[in-house]
Amino acid sequence: MVRHGVGILTQRLVLVGLLLLQLGFGGQTAVAADEAGALAASSPPPASSPTSPIEQALVDLQSEEAAVRAQAVEVLIAQGDASLIPRLDELREVGSRVVRIAIKPVVDLLKHRANLTS
Repeated sequence: MVRHGVGILTQRLVLVGLLLLQLGFGGQTAVAADEAGALAASSPPPASSPTSPIEQALVDLQSEEAAVRAQAVEVLIAQGDASLIPRLDELREVGSRVVRIAIKPVVDLLKHRANLTS
């Protein structure tokens, strides 16, 4: 008689365990899906990636890697014009010391180039 009671208890424990597992995995997925949907509805659309080499160089200019910054400086020097000076000044104001150091020769060159053409 005792054995029959243990069997029922074991079955119920197994069923409760399976139910908890299903609720844990299924419920978590449903909650995560609801949160993801809410986040997608409330957040602005992702910024589009820079399309021109100049735009990419302006982004790369703020990189932590020196080689990436150097490549960005080369692109800005080769393809930039005086219209970039205000944007570079904004980056210089909020950027770190290494960003300011990278921007200075670009701004100087673009200003010099603008004075030669005017």
